[in-house]
Order: sequence, then structure tokens, then C-alpha cells
Amino acid sequence: MDKNTITGLLLIMGLLIGYSLWTAPSKEEIEKQRHIQDSIALVQNQINENLDTNPAPQENAEIVEISVETSSQSQSFEHQKSQYGAFVNASQTPEDTSLIHIENDIYILSISKKGGKVSSVKFKDILTYEKQPVVLFDTENENNIFGFTFFSNYLELNSKDFYFQPSSTQKSWKVTGSDSLQFSMRLYPDLNENEIDSSSYIEYVYTVVGNDFLTGVALRFQGMDKYLNQTQKELSLLWSTQLKRQEKGYKNEKTATTIYYGDNEDVEHLKESDTKTDSINYPASLKWISHKQHFFTS
Repeated sequence: MDKNTITGLLLIMGLLIGYSLWTAPSKEEIEKQRHIQDSIALVQNQINENLDTNPAPQENAEIVEISVETSSQSQSFEHQKSQYGAFVNASQTPEDTSLIHIENDIYILSISKKGGKVSSVKFKDILTYEKQPVVLFDTENENNIFGFTFFSNYLELNSKDFYFQPSSTQKSWKVTGSDSLQFSMRLYPDLNENEIDSSSYIEYVYTVVGNDFLTGVALRFQGMDKYLNQTQKELSLLWSTQLKRQEKGYKNEKTATTIYYGDNEDVEHLKESDTKTDSINYPASLKWISHKQHFFTS
């Protein structure tokens, strides 16, 4: 390295050192900059403390979320009205779907909340050929259907699709001798989205006497004019039952199985057959109808 090169390097180093000293902040400027940074830090700490102690933004977010959920529920209710008319609440499965049991001296009657119908009738002292209690029918079987058709908001509905409410919270009853018991299952319409109209209902009234084979069933309508179509003048009953085998002679039992029906005066029945399919075309309104096996009628 020659003398000129060394001299050049020394001059460049001197220029850099001089520029650094010239541009370096003074003590006053350094103090001012530190004060600004301290102020910024103080403000940031205050903001963080306010966020911790004031959750208003979070509450606002929750309110918006609840509002959206409520709106969605309202839309769902309106959609269900297009399916169930004035009986949206009754279409929802309740928490308790257990059966109600009424026992007299002869049988045990079980009533289902779904459809408000008789679920089964089991005799206490009458046995099948297998020494089991005779059960006339069991409507909880998916092949068994019982319900009447009605119209609400011009929608064709069936009572079998809705949950009735019992007239009492008691789930088991017993009546003996000549005493009698009345028990009701009621189908209530909607007053609004979350409330039923308890002053209006469709009602099954069951009457059980302690020492009687017969069970009285009455269908009543209370204050339903504004919920049902007034053009409907009669009810159509849908009753499909897979009768239970009771006897060892299955062929004879099957041959003797038929349907009896009638009004207040005449009693008719379909021809007994083990294979024939037939239908009822009755000129007047029916007052009652029953399934008849060899020895049992329901």
C-alpha cells in the first residue's frame, strides 16, 4: 500500500467521523425523544386498562349475535307454520313422552301423548295360549295408525302427528268397583311463537269404570273456531291396526277377523275372510267402528 492510498483512507475515515458527530442529536433532543416515548407508553397503558375494565364492545357483539339468533328462530317458526298451521308448538317433541296408565279391575289402559290416543289395552286376568296377558292392540307399533284429519290455515293435518297434553301431571291412575274416572288429553293451538292458547283445544275425554270392560271415548272441540277451517263439516278417521295374535289356531283366528261399524241403529260388518281386502262405503255418518277378532273386539 503506497502513501497516497493511506492518505485517501484517512481522509474518508475523517469525513465519516465528522458527519456522525454533525448529525448526532443533542442532549436536549435525546431527552425530548425519551419524553415522547414515555408519553406514548403511558397512553397505551391507559387504553389497555380501559379495555380490561369496560367490556362494552364485547356486550355489543353478544347483542348482535342474540338478535341474529332470534331472527333465525322467527323465520323457522314462520316456515313451520306453513307445515303445521296453528299447531307448531304441538308438533315439537316434549321432554317427557312417557305413557299415562289407567287401571281398573279388568284391564290396564295406556294412553300416548303422541296423538292423544290409546296406546294399548292389556287384560289383567285373560291370557293367550302362551299364558301371556292378552293385549288387544299396540298403537306404538309403527304399522299401527290412529288419528283424524282436520284443516287449519287450509292445511290438511292429522291428530296423530301432534303431541297432546294430559289434563293432570299424574301418570298412573287406578279405579275399582262402580267408581269411574274421566281423563282428558288436549291438543292446544299456538297463541304465538312461544305460547299456546290454553282456552282453546281439541280434546279426547276417556271414561273408565272400575268393573266394566267398556272404555268411553269422546272427542270435543273447545274454542277452535278461529283455528280450524269452518268449511269442514265432518272428520275423517285414519285407523290402521296390525292385530296381535291371541290364539294357537292362527288360521281360524285370521279367518274370523273383520271390522264392525254402525250408526245409532244399524250394525254392519265386512265379510270375514283371511285374505280379502275390502272397504266401507256407508251412506250415513258412522257413530262407531271396531276391529273384531275371534273372541276379542276393540
